[in-house]
Amino acid sequence: MSDAALREVLRSPLDDLPPSHRSAWAAVAALLVAAGCGFGVGAGVRALERASTDEAPPATTEATTSTSAPASIAVSDVTVAAVAAFRQGGKLYVVVTTTVLPGADPEETTGLGSAHWVLRLPNGSQATATAEYTTSAAPGVFTVEFPDADPSGGAQLLLYPAEDVIEGTFTTTRDSTQLPYEGPLDTEGGRLGMSYRLGGQEISFHKIRLDDAGGELGWHLSGDSTARAVVDAGATYTEVDGRLQSIVPESRLPYASLMALPGSAPPARSGSLHLFHLDDASDPTFRSRFFGDPERVVAVEDLQLTLTVRLYRYGEDPVALPLDLPVSGDAQPAPTPGTTSPSTTAAPTDGVEALAAFVDDLMGNDGFSGVVLAARGEEVLYEAAAGWADRAAERPVQPDTKFNLGSMNKMFTATAILQLIEAGVLALDGTIADYLADYPNEEVARQVTIEQLLTHTSGLGDVFTEEFAADPHRYRSNADYLPLFVDEPLQFTPGERFSYSNAGFVVLGLVIERVTGLTYDQYVQDNIFEPAGMLDTAAYDIEDQVPDLALGYTTQDINGEETGVLRPHTDLMPGRGFAAGGGYSTAGDLLRFRQALFGGRLLSAESVDLLITGKVQVREGAMYAFGFFDRLEAGRRVVGHGGGAPGICSSLGIYPETAHTVVILSN
Repeated sequence: MSDAALREVLRSPLDDLPPSHRSAWAAVAALLVAAGCGFGVGAGVRALERASTDEAPPATTEATTSTSAPASIAVSDVTVAAVAAFRQGGKLYVVVTTTVLPGADPEETTGLGSAHWVLRLPNGSQATATAEYTTSAAPGVFTVEFPDADPSGGAQLLLYPAEDVIEGTFTTTRDSTQLPYEGPLDTEGGRLGMSYRLGGQEISFHKIRLDDAGGELGWHLSGDSTARAVVDAGATYTEVDGRLQSIVPESRLPYASLMALPGSAPPARSGSLHLFHLDDASDPTFRSRFFGDPERVVAVEDLQLTLTVRLYRYGEDPVALPLDLPVSGDAQPAPTPGTTSPSTTAAPTDGVEALAAFVDDLMGNDGFSGVVLAARGEEVLYEAAAGWADRAAERPVQPDTKFNLGSMNKMFTATAILQLIEAGVLALDGTIADYLADYPNEEVARQVTIEQLLTHTSGLGDVFTEEFAADPHRYRSNADYLPLFVDEPLQFTPGERFSYSNAGFVVLGLVIERVTGLTYDQYVQDNIFEPAGMLDTAAYDIEDQVPDLALGYTTQDINGEETGVLRPHTDLMPGRGFAAGGGYSTAGDLLRFRQALFGGRLLSAESVDLLITGKVQVREGAMYAFGFFDRLEAGRRVVGHGGGAPGICSSLGIYPETAHTVVILSN
């Protein structure tokens, strides 16, 4: 499978995952990063997410970034500095930045991804890094995970750069078998495991499991104690119906990483690799599949597992970096270099001092462009804005700047559907055929219900295909998107499982238009935005000159390739927002939406409960309701939705139990 094909398969909005929220206001780091903003330490939220069941630390925990310039060391052509530290879930995390020295090639020197990290404590004991986290939005900035320790009083971060690298690829096959599969692949029987030799080392694979959702592979390195390895793997097979299937690792699945939020192990002596299943490797238009049926047995042929091992050898003398940082109980991202712009901050109250201190520091160091708002009920506890709405015009972001919402529009679409159900115009068990008699795919229309469209269990796919990418600006109405998916067969039996589908919300938009006789935009304007007082919320044509609108920026080119150069995202955007996403709003309007929704101005209390209560499991601790995610964070319920795409980071988190609301918008 080509890299281009894999990218197309994986193309999807970031809102598969609801924005990660912590109950303590001091954990705004998690809120910002999980929105997909990638402003510097996007990996920090991964650590938070893995420990989401732990008790959140107090909101008054001190900030972690040092007020003085952090100590740095030179490693080859890179300057390395430790800039922040935090504890979460019984682990210690150190945020490290790397800066390429003048004249060096960034492609060759940034990241230090092959480094071996050791924490040397003041008492002389040492701890080896267990994981490291990076974000492509900020190359050269990453978070290193250690077992919990107290680094105060003179700890050092020991960095062992790789002196030698060897790479080997091994392939093993079976002519026929069935999934789920657990055992060796190179023979019909024998011991569980395989072993290979590379550079005088033996790499043993002691755990192999593959099923319809993916799998897991465990490995161990024996031999020279100065050697460590990173293992990559992928599998392909043919189902009995002749379809080529592919299983790929999380390292090649950015959206899978957001779903499971794992860290990638640094070079180590042993480890395990999680694998994820693609729906159809031969036709890269389907989304990645994360949730298979554990009871399903699949007969397969030509099962092939490819293992790639990168073997590193390290010298005995590390480079020592002083770790003179206060350590917080909450994640506190480090600032990322950027362009300074004004910020405005409301006076913090109700225990949000830690939030204010952190965000002000982040914005003051140009680490974020956007708006953050926190409220309890109708009272705004904190609001801040920073960065550039338009870099070329040097127009700063203001609290009332309009941002692209991405898929947050799905909340409005679902609210509209529930209004029409209350009015007796629609029914949850009604099918597409009941409301769109001329729907071109009769077989699909007879099977799929309104409820399945609302919960992403319809079996419909996506709209962001190669055909869309060829001319995004031509798509300006819900009907424009229909040809992108209407002739495709269902990916699974409706109701069988969750699979995020923008196409499903396109169909909901068409249903709204048909039964009301209004355009989608006119309906939500008249029945949601106006009753809620959302005067700055709407969809716009891409050419419209809209006052106070933020232009999105990305480092990707039109083909999705990373360039490292920030540019406007206009050529990647649809011609206009639609029922699945792409409208614009402000932080204040989103708070007004929350107030109107829970204040009885849009739906009855019973319908609101139906709207936001999870119906289908997305993953552990997270469910999807009707256009809303419903999840637990640190034991507290959070409902809402996020939106993400190149140049778009949007998030609304509502805490029904405490009446708190958090809005994050970024470009």
